[in-house]
Amino acid sequence: MKIKTFDDDLLGGLKDFAERLEQFIAIEHHFVDGSLVIGLNSKFGSGKSTFLRMWENSLKSTQEDGDGLQVIMLNAWESDYYGDPLFAIISALVNCGHIKERSTNRLMEAAKDLGWFATAIGGQVTKAMTGIDPIAAGETAEKKKKSRETKSNFFPDTFSVYEHRRNAMDSLKNAIRELVEGNLPKILFLVDELDRCRPDYAISYLETIKHIFDIKGAVFILAVDRRQLENSARATFGIDLNFEEYYRKFVHREVTLSATDDKNYQHLIFQYVKYYLSHEEVRNCYMCIDNDRIKNISELIGALKLTFRQIQEIFRILGHLLQTGKENAGTLRWCLSVGSIMMSALKVGNPKIYTWL
Repeated sequence: MKIKTFDDDLLGGLKDFAERLEQFIAIEHHFVDGSLVIGLNSKFGSGKSTFLRMWENSLKSTQEDGDGLQVIMLNAWESDYYGDPLFAIISALVNCGHIKERSTNRLMEAAKDLGWFATAIGGQVTKAMTGIDPIAAGETAEKKKKSRETKSNFFPDTFSVYEHRRNAMDSLKNAIRELVEGNLPKILFLVDELDRCRPDYAISYLETIKHIFDIKGAVFILAVDRRQLENSARATFGIDLNFEEYYRKFVHREVTLSATDDKNYQHLIFQYVKYYLSHEEVRNCYMCIDNDRIKNISELIGALKLTFRQIQEIFRILGHLLQTGKENAGTLRWCLSVGSIMMSALKVGNPKIYTWL
């Protein structure tokens, strides 16, 4: 079930939560010197990605010709494979349709200079070690060789390497500042799946936000499972790390994704029953689907405190388990219906008890 807007919200209440969060941002950005970084904490599978997607679409629907707060969605896990959070964030900035082309061109050139610098250094090291020049070997690098000729024999010493790299980074930061800086929140970065990344990449992402994008006008929302992020930090720096103090260096404020109450669970279960158990012309359910069965399911799920991803898994199990032909639809005995619900819920929510039973 692809949920894209707050109109599709199966839980209800998340639109109100988003509005409160927007008000929170509007006030809190006054009380930080650079960018405002907010940790949106919630367990794995509890709906953070869905919330960000709905919120992104809601904010974009209120924009008019690029005016107001610009929203950029970043999936940290997808860029983990490429290994450089800095260029992942810059790429998203460049591809934001509402930012002026002149500004993005300057940003791209500054990013290319820094990227070329890093590649050139790596190429010089490789050439010294193996005799192979990887820059000259590339078609793209060959085209730029003449324009870069004056730079290709650079850095006679380590200090010069540092100076040139620092200058390239300063140029890039100035280009970012031109796009982002403002007295009001100008660009909202919604960062998802950071807690799924490799530990070193997750830490690098946090440090990139802190050191490169600490600019007034930028707001970052980091949707994370805090405990998982803590594990990543300890895997990088050791188990004795004081994570509370470490995390505080990067995140100014923390909020928790709005919790689900019994009424919302009932609504969610009702929608999942229609979608997974009795799909028109696709699936018939052996169990009688009435208000009592829906109440049984929601009470079990509520008692086990399951995440939305776990709830979906329960319904996938029930869907396969209780599938039948039209002639047998709704004929399963009550006790077997309840037992099936209970065992499916335990299989996902408490595997030890499930196995014991």
